[in-house]
Amino acid sequence: MSARHDVYIKFRRALKTLYSDRELEQLVRIYLEDKGLNEHLDEDLARLSDGEPIQYITGKTIFYGLPFMVNKHVLIPRPETEELVHVVISDLKKSQTALDILDVGTGSGCVILSLIKHLPARGMAIDVSRGAIDVCQTNADMLNLSVETKCLDILAMDIQINKRFDVIVSNPPYISRGEMALMEEKVIRHEPALALFTDHDPLIFYRRMFDMAPNLLKTGGCLYFEINEFRKLELETLVGQYGFEYTFHKDVNEKWRILKAVPNITHQLF
Repeated sequence: MSARHDVYIKFRRALKTLYSDRELEQLVRIYLEDKGLNEHLDEDLARLSDGEPIQYITGKTIFYGLPFMVNKHVLIPRPETEELVHVVISDLKKSQTALDILDVGTGSGCVILSLIKHLPARGMAIDVSRGAIDVCQTNADMLNLSVETKCLDILAMDIQINKRFDVIVSNPPYISRGEMALMEEKVIRHEPALALFTDHDPLIFYRRMFDMAPNLLKTGGCLYFEINEFRKLELETLVGQYGFEYTFHKDVNEKWRILKAVPNITHQLF
């Protein structure tokens, strides 16, 4: 039997109650491509058996066609976040000037770095987690892309960002603690709670960014957010209170996942 088949048999014995045969085939492929045959196989299988995502074990993932390093300081990028990036790129790809983009809660940097890669753009990435900022910078270096990184808490009242942007983009924490029961246990146990959950107000990060928008956006600038599909109506009310024009987008699963908001002024960027 081939070495690959031997690895598959080991994976199946260890993980058959957690994954389908098709999922196991995919896990074996990813594992062998990224780690190959190595002396840590049994240790890695134990981690997988505990529900730890394969991306943390290999330390790698693919997002919008680009390779990214990930670890426990950052969320594993999701397909719906790729759709957020796609909406921004589709809107702005014809820009004739270099755009200044701010990514709030950057995590691995997958959003801002994908935008810089595919748009005429410069970027600033901020995150409250120093570990996340380090991952973002590592990914920028790996992709040979330039981004300004800052470890900042967007909720801090004394925060200072002395620059204006054409675009603010964010996939902020938007899950309330009360919604934890709806989530996969392995996500709750293994991915950073700081990037997932809000304590009381599930819209707190959106409120804060709308509050700061007048001081952060250039004339004609706009905001793009990933959102909690269950908060669309609340967000419509919130955006209306701030006097922004807005558009919601569904993802491929027909869930409301993306919000674009533009200050209600005469001249717009596009």
